[in-house]
Amino acid sequence: MNSEDAPRGVNTSDLVSGVVMLAICGGFAVTAYRYGIGTPARMGPGFFPFLFGLVGCGLAVTILIRSFLVPGGLYDLLHSRSLIFVVGSVVAFGLLIETVGLGPAVFATTVISSFADKEATLRSSVTLAAILTASIWVIFIYLLSLPMPLLERVF
Repeated sequence: MNSEDAPRGVNTSDLVSGVVMLAICGGFAVTAYRYGIGTPARMGPGFFPFLFGLVGCGLAVTILIRSFLVPGGLYDLLHSRSLIFVVGSVVAFGLLIETVGLGPAVFATTVISSFADKEATLRSSVTLAAILTASIWVIFIYLLSLPMPLLERVF
C-alpha cells in the first residue's frame, strides 16, 4: 500500500481552529450588523466590522476545508497551552481595564499571554510587559490624549 492509497484522517487541529474562528467571526459579523451597515456609498457604523467578520468567516471556512484535505495528527491537549494563555490574557484585560486602569491591564495581559510560549521566562515576560505598558502610555495617553486613566483607584 503506497501513501496515495492510505486513508486520510481529519486534521483535528485545523478543524477545531476553523470551528472556533467561524463562531467568533460569525458572532462578530452578527453583532456588527445590528449597528447598521448602510451601503457602500453611505457606510454605517457597522460596515467595516461586518465586512471584517465576513472576511474572517471566509478564512474560517478555508481552514475547515483544509482540515479535510491536509492530513494531520490528533488535536493534542498539550498544544492547548497557548490557547489557554492567549484567551486568558484577553479575559484578564477585559476584567482589569475598568477596575485598575490601562497600565496594569496591559501589563497583566502581556505577562499572561507571553506564557503561551514554552520558552518564556518570568524575567523576559516582565521586561516585555514594562516596555509595552510604557509604549501604550506614550502613544495613547500622552500623544493621542485619549481619556483613559493609566491607573484607577481600586479602593
